[in-house]
Amino acid sequence: MDLGKFVGLGKGGAYWSQDDILAVAQYSPQLAVAKAMRVPFQPFVLTIENTFVDATTLISNFQNFGSTSNTAGNKLIWPSIVDSVMYEVDTASYNAGNALQYVNDYFYGLQSGIRATMLVLGSPKYSVAPDFVPLKMLCDSLNGAWPSGWVLQPNSSVQMQFQQFSPAPAGALPVTVVVGFRMWQPIDSANFFANMNTAQANDILVKMGMPPQGSQ
Repeated sequence: MDLGKFVGLGKGGAYWSQDDILAVAQYSPQLAVAKAMRVPFQPFVLTIENTFVDATTLISNFQNFGSTSNTAGNKLIWPSIVDSVMYEVDTASYNAGNALQYVNDYFYGLQSGIRATMLVLGSPKYSVAPDFVPLKMLCDSLNGAWPSGWVLQPNSSVQMQFQQFSPAPAGALPVTVVVGFRMWQPIDSANFFANMNTAQANDILVKMGMPPQGSQ
């Protein structure tokens, strides 16, 4: 992949997609390289899932990203920015046969009593929600407009644990919770950015005429 020349800083902006290259470099040198090379970004979705099969197992095992072409050992391969977190609670047998089943299911999903924790694994490692938080509250809080985006570096993963704070009604079981993370990654058919670390990214930025940035 041709590194070309450093393309300049531009005007900057409030969000990662509008930020100039220097601003992006402060939180992800890898993504700064992608922007400097004018690499387009692609959206994709990863999910974390858990199924409660009875009303006595109130706390789930820890769950991570599933294994896809974008992950290795449940960890990301490419630098990524999360810009939306969504959830769905599926109770296929609840209110079965009721003409208003879809209405009941909708409101049950909003107030199911399911709570969750969230931890980012890798480097850096940090807690997003160390204590159990209502699922809707957690996802809503993560859908704010981050000044520079929520960056997940290569070899990072998100880990969650779920709790039935209010045990599901017997007729609702099994209950499946799906949390979806919409991300953006540089399109990288040549695997140029795959598992690129900060030192490698900074070397490229220096060759492009920019001082090294970031410590992630």
